[in-house]
Amino acid sequence: GGRILLPFRPFGLECREFPTLGAAADEFYRSRAENESIKRRTAAVERVISNAVQRLERKIEKFNLAICDEAELEKLRHFGELLTANLHALPPRAENAKVLDYYRDPPEYIVIPLDNSVSPADNAQKYYKQYRKGKVARETAVVQRETAVAELSYLRGLHCDLSNCASESDLNEIRQELVEQGLIRD
Repeated sequence: GGRILLPFRPFGLECREFPTLGAAADEFYRSRAENESIKRRTAAVERVISNAVQRLERKIEKFNLAICDEAELEKLRHFGELLTANLHALPPRAENAKVLDYYRDPPEYIVIPLDNSVSPADNAQKYYKQYRKGKVARETAVVQRETAVAELSYLRGLHCDLSNCASESDLNEIRQELVEQGLIRD
């Protein structure tokens, strides 16, 4: 006995009937062109997201470096305090100051570089000023890093949404979000 193979309906696939072979071919090529268009536009949006992710990763790395220099900041404050405590013993216009570091146990002498064009008191103020400036920069870097990490997480979520994008409307939604974020001009 002969069995009829047609109409064969593959499991899980949508089957549609067309009045003519030409109509089926037209639908096939229209669908194919639409898919190619979506792929091209998706690739363009993916490049925008990838570039933004790379830029944010570099920013975060810079912020991390700024945050890690806390020991250097403390050293500046420490030098300012030691110079202030020893102003009476420092000669004017010296290139460096050998002072007793009373923070260490047992106390020992350290050499602090000075700008010999200004007084030891001004040098102490310079160290304090550098410390304050560095501390503000560090605090700013912490806040900016948190913002950048949140933005990076958001972009990675958009990238995931983009990889699951199946229609023109999905792609347009993602693209609109990028326009709202200022990453794409409309």
